[in-house]
Amino acid sequence: MDKIKLTICTGAGFVASALGGWDKLLQVFCVVLAIEMVTGLLKAFTGKSDKSESGFFNSTAFRKGVVNKIGMFLLIILATQVGGLIFPGETFARNSCLYALIFMELSSIVENLGLLGVPIPSIFTKILEVLKKKETEGIEDKIADVIKDKEEN
Repeated sequence: MDKIKLTICTGAGFVASALGGWDKLLQVFCVVLAIEMVTGLLKAFTGKSDKSESGFFNSTAFRKGVVNKIGMFLLIILATQVGGLIFPGETFARNSCLYALIFMELSSIVENLGLLGVPIPSIFTKILEVLKKKETEGIEDKIADVIKDKEEN
């Protein structure tokens, strides 16, 4: 039993490290990802899904969704690793990737809840606007700095 716990903890530590650490941004992404999956399932169970002809749950569509979510985690790992290579000591690429993914998932949640008849407070529209700006905030300056550093060296 202790070997199983050790293996699970080691694996979790490796994954958290590959994802750039377990910080608030990654926590928010995981929560938003889980809520998006639940709202997608609710939409399918109520016959309002656009992923099947009937509008109801479709296992093929669900598998595609799970594969998509796994792909998002792989994208975060890539952004963390490649971003660390381009921007040593910074989490800029990883954080920008996470903001973009959180924005996409929140947009989907709002859409799903709207289709389910849940009234959406205007604060969510404002939150989406802020996240959309954070996704690309400072990206041109960062890239220009990297190019300048590479030219000087």
